[in-house]
Amino acid sequence: MFCPKCGNQVADGNAFCPSCGNNMSAAPAPAVQQQAYAPQPQQYSGYATSQRSQVRTGELNEMRRMIDYFSKKTDQYNEYDRVNDELVYLSRGYSVKKMVWGIILAVIGFVQVIYSILQVAAYSRYGSNSGTTVAVVFLVLGIIILGLGGLLIFLHIRGRKAYLDRVAYANMRFDQLSEELIDYYNAYGYCPMGPEYTNPSNLAVIYDTIQSGRADTTMDAINILVEDAHRNNMEAIARQTAVNTAVAARGATAGAVFSAANFFLK
Repeated sequence: MFCPKCGNQVADGNAFCPSCGNNMSAAPAPAVQQQAYAPQPQQYSGYATSQRSQVRTGELNEMRRMIDYFSKKTDQYNEYDRVNDELVYLSRGYSVKKMVWGIILAVIGFVQVIYSILQVAAYSRYGSNSGTTVAVVFLVLGIIILGLGGLLIFLHIRGRKAYLDRVAYANMRFDQLSEELIDYYNAYGYCPMGPEYTNPSNLAVIYDTIQSGRADTTMDAINILVEDAHRNNMEAIARQTAVNTAVAARGATAGAVFSAANFFLK
């Protein structure tokens, strides 16, 4: 017999291999049998070509129906975008530079007028015509400076009133458009996307994304476009965030859902 460990021939009856000392009486270890596995079919994540084509066709038909429906409110969506931009601009606040400079000039002019009046009185008492003339010139200059300061203060007050009126109108129009568009959105029935994407411009971009083969479903297209928007249009997102902040600050209850009315094209 042969040693199963080193392969050296061992005489019958020997308990150990003379070459490697292996215990010949030990039971041989069972051979390990390799388990055969049947090949697994390759998994494909997604639809088969025919299924994907059917899904895309159905999504495109629904998108065309939505475009036809929401395009009737194109003017309202466009105005909503303009109001959005105006709210962002108005959220910066009204400048107080005119008021500050008006106060400064008014104080300087007032002090100069008082001082010049005292100088005129003093020179007149002592009969100094030249000194009186100089004091009168400074008095006139002080009156001009005081008047300029008052004018700047007046312009600030009038401009701030116009600014507040503009803010009030923009807020009112924002709420009106929001309510009108959300009511129109609800009247559509079941809509596969949120109202923030129903601007006809957005719908056209989503339709093109599906038709080009970048996406099979509406939600896939929205996800792709949102990623593109976050990557390429950070400034637009910042503007919309500013609108949301302004709306929340004034306690508006309507319109926030449309804060990205033209999200994909800004």
